[in-house]
Amino acid sequence: MKDEASDEIQKNLSAIMERLERQDQFNQALVMKLEEQQHYIKESLNKRDQLLLESLKASQEAKKAEVKKKRFFNWFGNDKL
Repeated sequence: MKDEASDEIQKNLSAIMERLERQDQFNQALVMKLEEQQHYIKESLNKRDQLLLESLKASQEAKKAEVKKKRFFNWFGNDKL
């Protein structure tokens, strides 16, 4: 009877240890996946920010060119008067 109880406890302990090992493997895989996601998000945000800054710079340069063009034609136009 004592041996049967000891065997049952040993079986339960082995099952618990196996589940614990599987849970640990799952947790490690989950952490790796979260790190990959974090890296992807960071990369995506950096690319978006870079494109946004390039677009803003291009827009500002276009506005400056338009202002210079208007000044030139205003000056040229005033010269005829």
